[in-house]
Amino acid sequence: MPSSQPRRPRGTGTVTERPNGTFMGQIDLGMQDGKRRRKTVYGPTRKSVQTQLNKIRQQLDEHGDLPTSDMWLDQWLRTWLTTIAVRRLKPNTYRSYKTAVEKHIIPGTGKVRLSKLGVEHLDRMHAYVMDERGLSRTTAHNAHRILSVALNDAVKRNKVPRNIAGIEKAPPVAENERRAMTAAEAIKVLSVAGQDLRLGSRWLAAFLLGARQGECLGLRWQHLDLELGRADIAWSLQRVPWRHGCEPIDKAWTCGYKQAARCPNRQLTVPPGMAHHVVEENLILTRPKTTGSIRSVALYEPLRLALIARREQVANERAGYTVDHDLVWCRPDGGPIDPRHDWQAWVDLLAAAEVTRVTGHETRHTTATLLLEEQVDPAVIMEILGHSTVVVTQGYQHVSLALQQDALKRVGRRLELA
Repeated sequence: MPSSQPRRPRGTGTVTERPNGTFMGQIDLGMQDGKRRRKTVYGPTRKSVQTQLNKIRQQLDEHGDLPTSDMWLDQWLRTWLTTIAVRRLKPNTYRSYKTAVEKHIIPGTGKVRLSKLGVEHLDRMHAYVMDERGLSRTTAHNAHRILSVALNDAVKRNKVPRNIAGIEKAPPVAENERRAMTAAEAIKVLSVAGQDLRLGSRWLAAFLLGARQGECLGLRWQHLDLELGRADIAWSLQRVPWRHGCEPIDKAWTCGYKQAARCPNRQLTVPPGMAHHVVEENLILTRPKTTGSIRSVALYEPLRLALIARREQVANERAGYTVDHDLVWCRPDGGPIDPRHDWQAWVDLLAAAEVTRVTGHETRHTTATLLLEEQVDPAVIMEILGHSTVVVTQGYQHVSLALQQDALKRVGRRLELA
């Protein structure tokens, strides 16, 4: 007996009635890996299902393909972190991405399917970060950017047809969130630090090398030329996360521990191909943040002399080392300084100097600000700080050590070192 429903055009899908009186629609998505793929939708009426199929057909024409199933956003983000981001990102960057996902993006967007993610969910996430948690626009901006990266990968893997976070603008970055210390504050800090040879050279280097924390803690004697007056910033000390070395079973791990750090077969989470040396547990020496961060920086004379004094100190202490990684700043036993202990030393130093608390990273901002105030050529500043953009790379091929020496000499005068 012929069907009472007219035959629909090819490629628009089929609609059938289910035993419970509702309707099911299917549309063919073509072959993939030798298997036929179909998109299935459901609805209370034939018309509602057909409307869904028409929309799918339109998306299929626009994007060329569609996912067959719709993941939850939180499910995709956690999968993305553990299978894609962890193999692509530097350890500290991965840690910041994971924090943003777990503390800002997932709680902020709520429980939502990937395909249902819309502008309203982005707005909700921005409001959650800035209004509910009281964090900055920059934090909301970064969460938006990280979500966009994750959705980009979802699009590439046919999990979602479009990246809504890439289409919509992120909140603008807040201005002047980080503050540079004034020259007067830096003088007070260096005056207190100078009372200890180990501390004095460590923080003098932070101001006069413009180096990041990991770059200072990862500096080795073999990368210093104290006669020529040059430091090669080539490695950075970083803490990397552990991952389980056993198999998951029933939403647990065969080792019986939830935390990867306690797994007896634990492994370091290091992106494939990333050059690194393990120095202790999950502290590794790796290349600095970007290719442009690998650089040579001139040693201004007060810093060069402080490092010579530090070298003599190390020569006297080396007999008592239990390990020796050739680190300029290390523990009394020769082991690496834990970045957390280094931060605490900075906090204690600021308290002793009676200077308003700022992060250790803001010594770089202080260096940059003082260089700018001294009207140093931007190319020289970029070379000292290891900042690199396409424009800078194309426009400036090399900045001499003589120019760097001159620039850092001006900073030294501002800090009353000469």
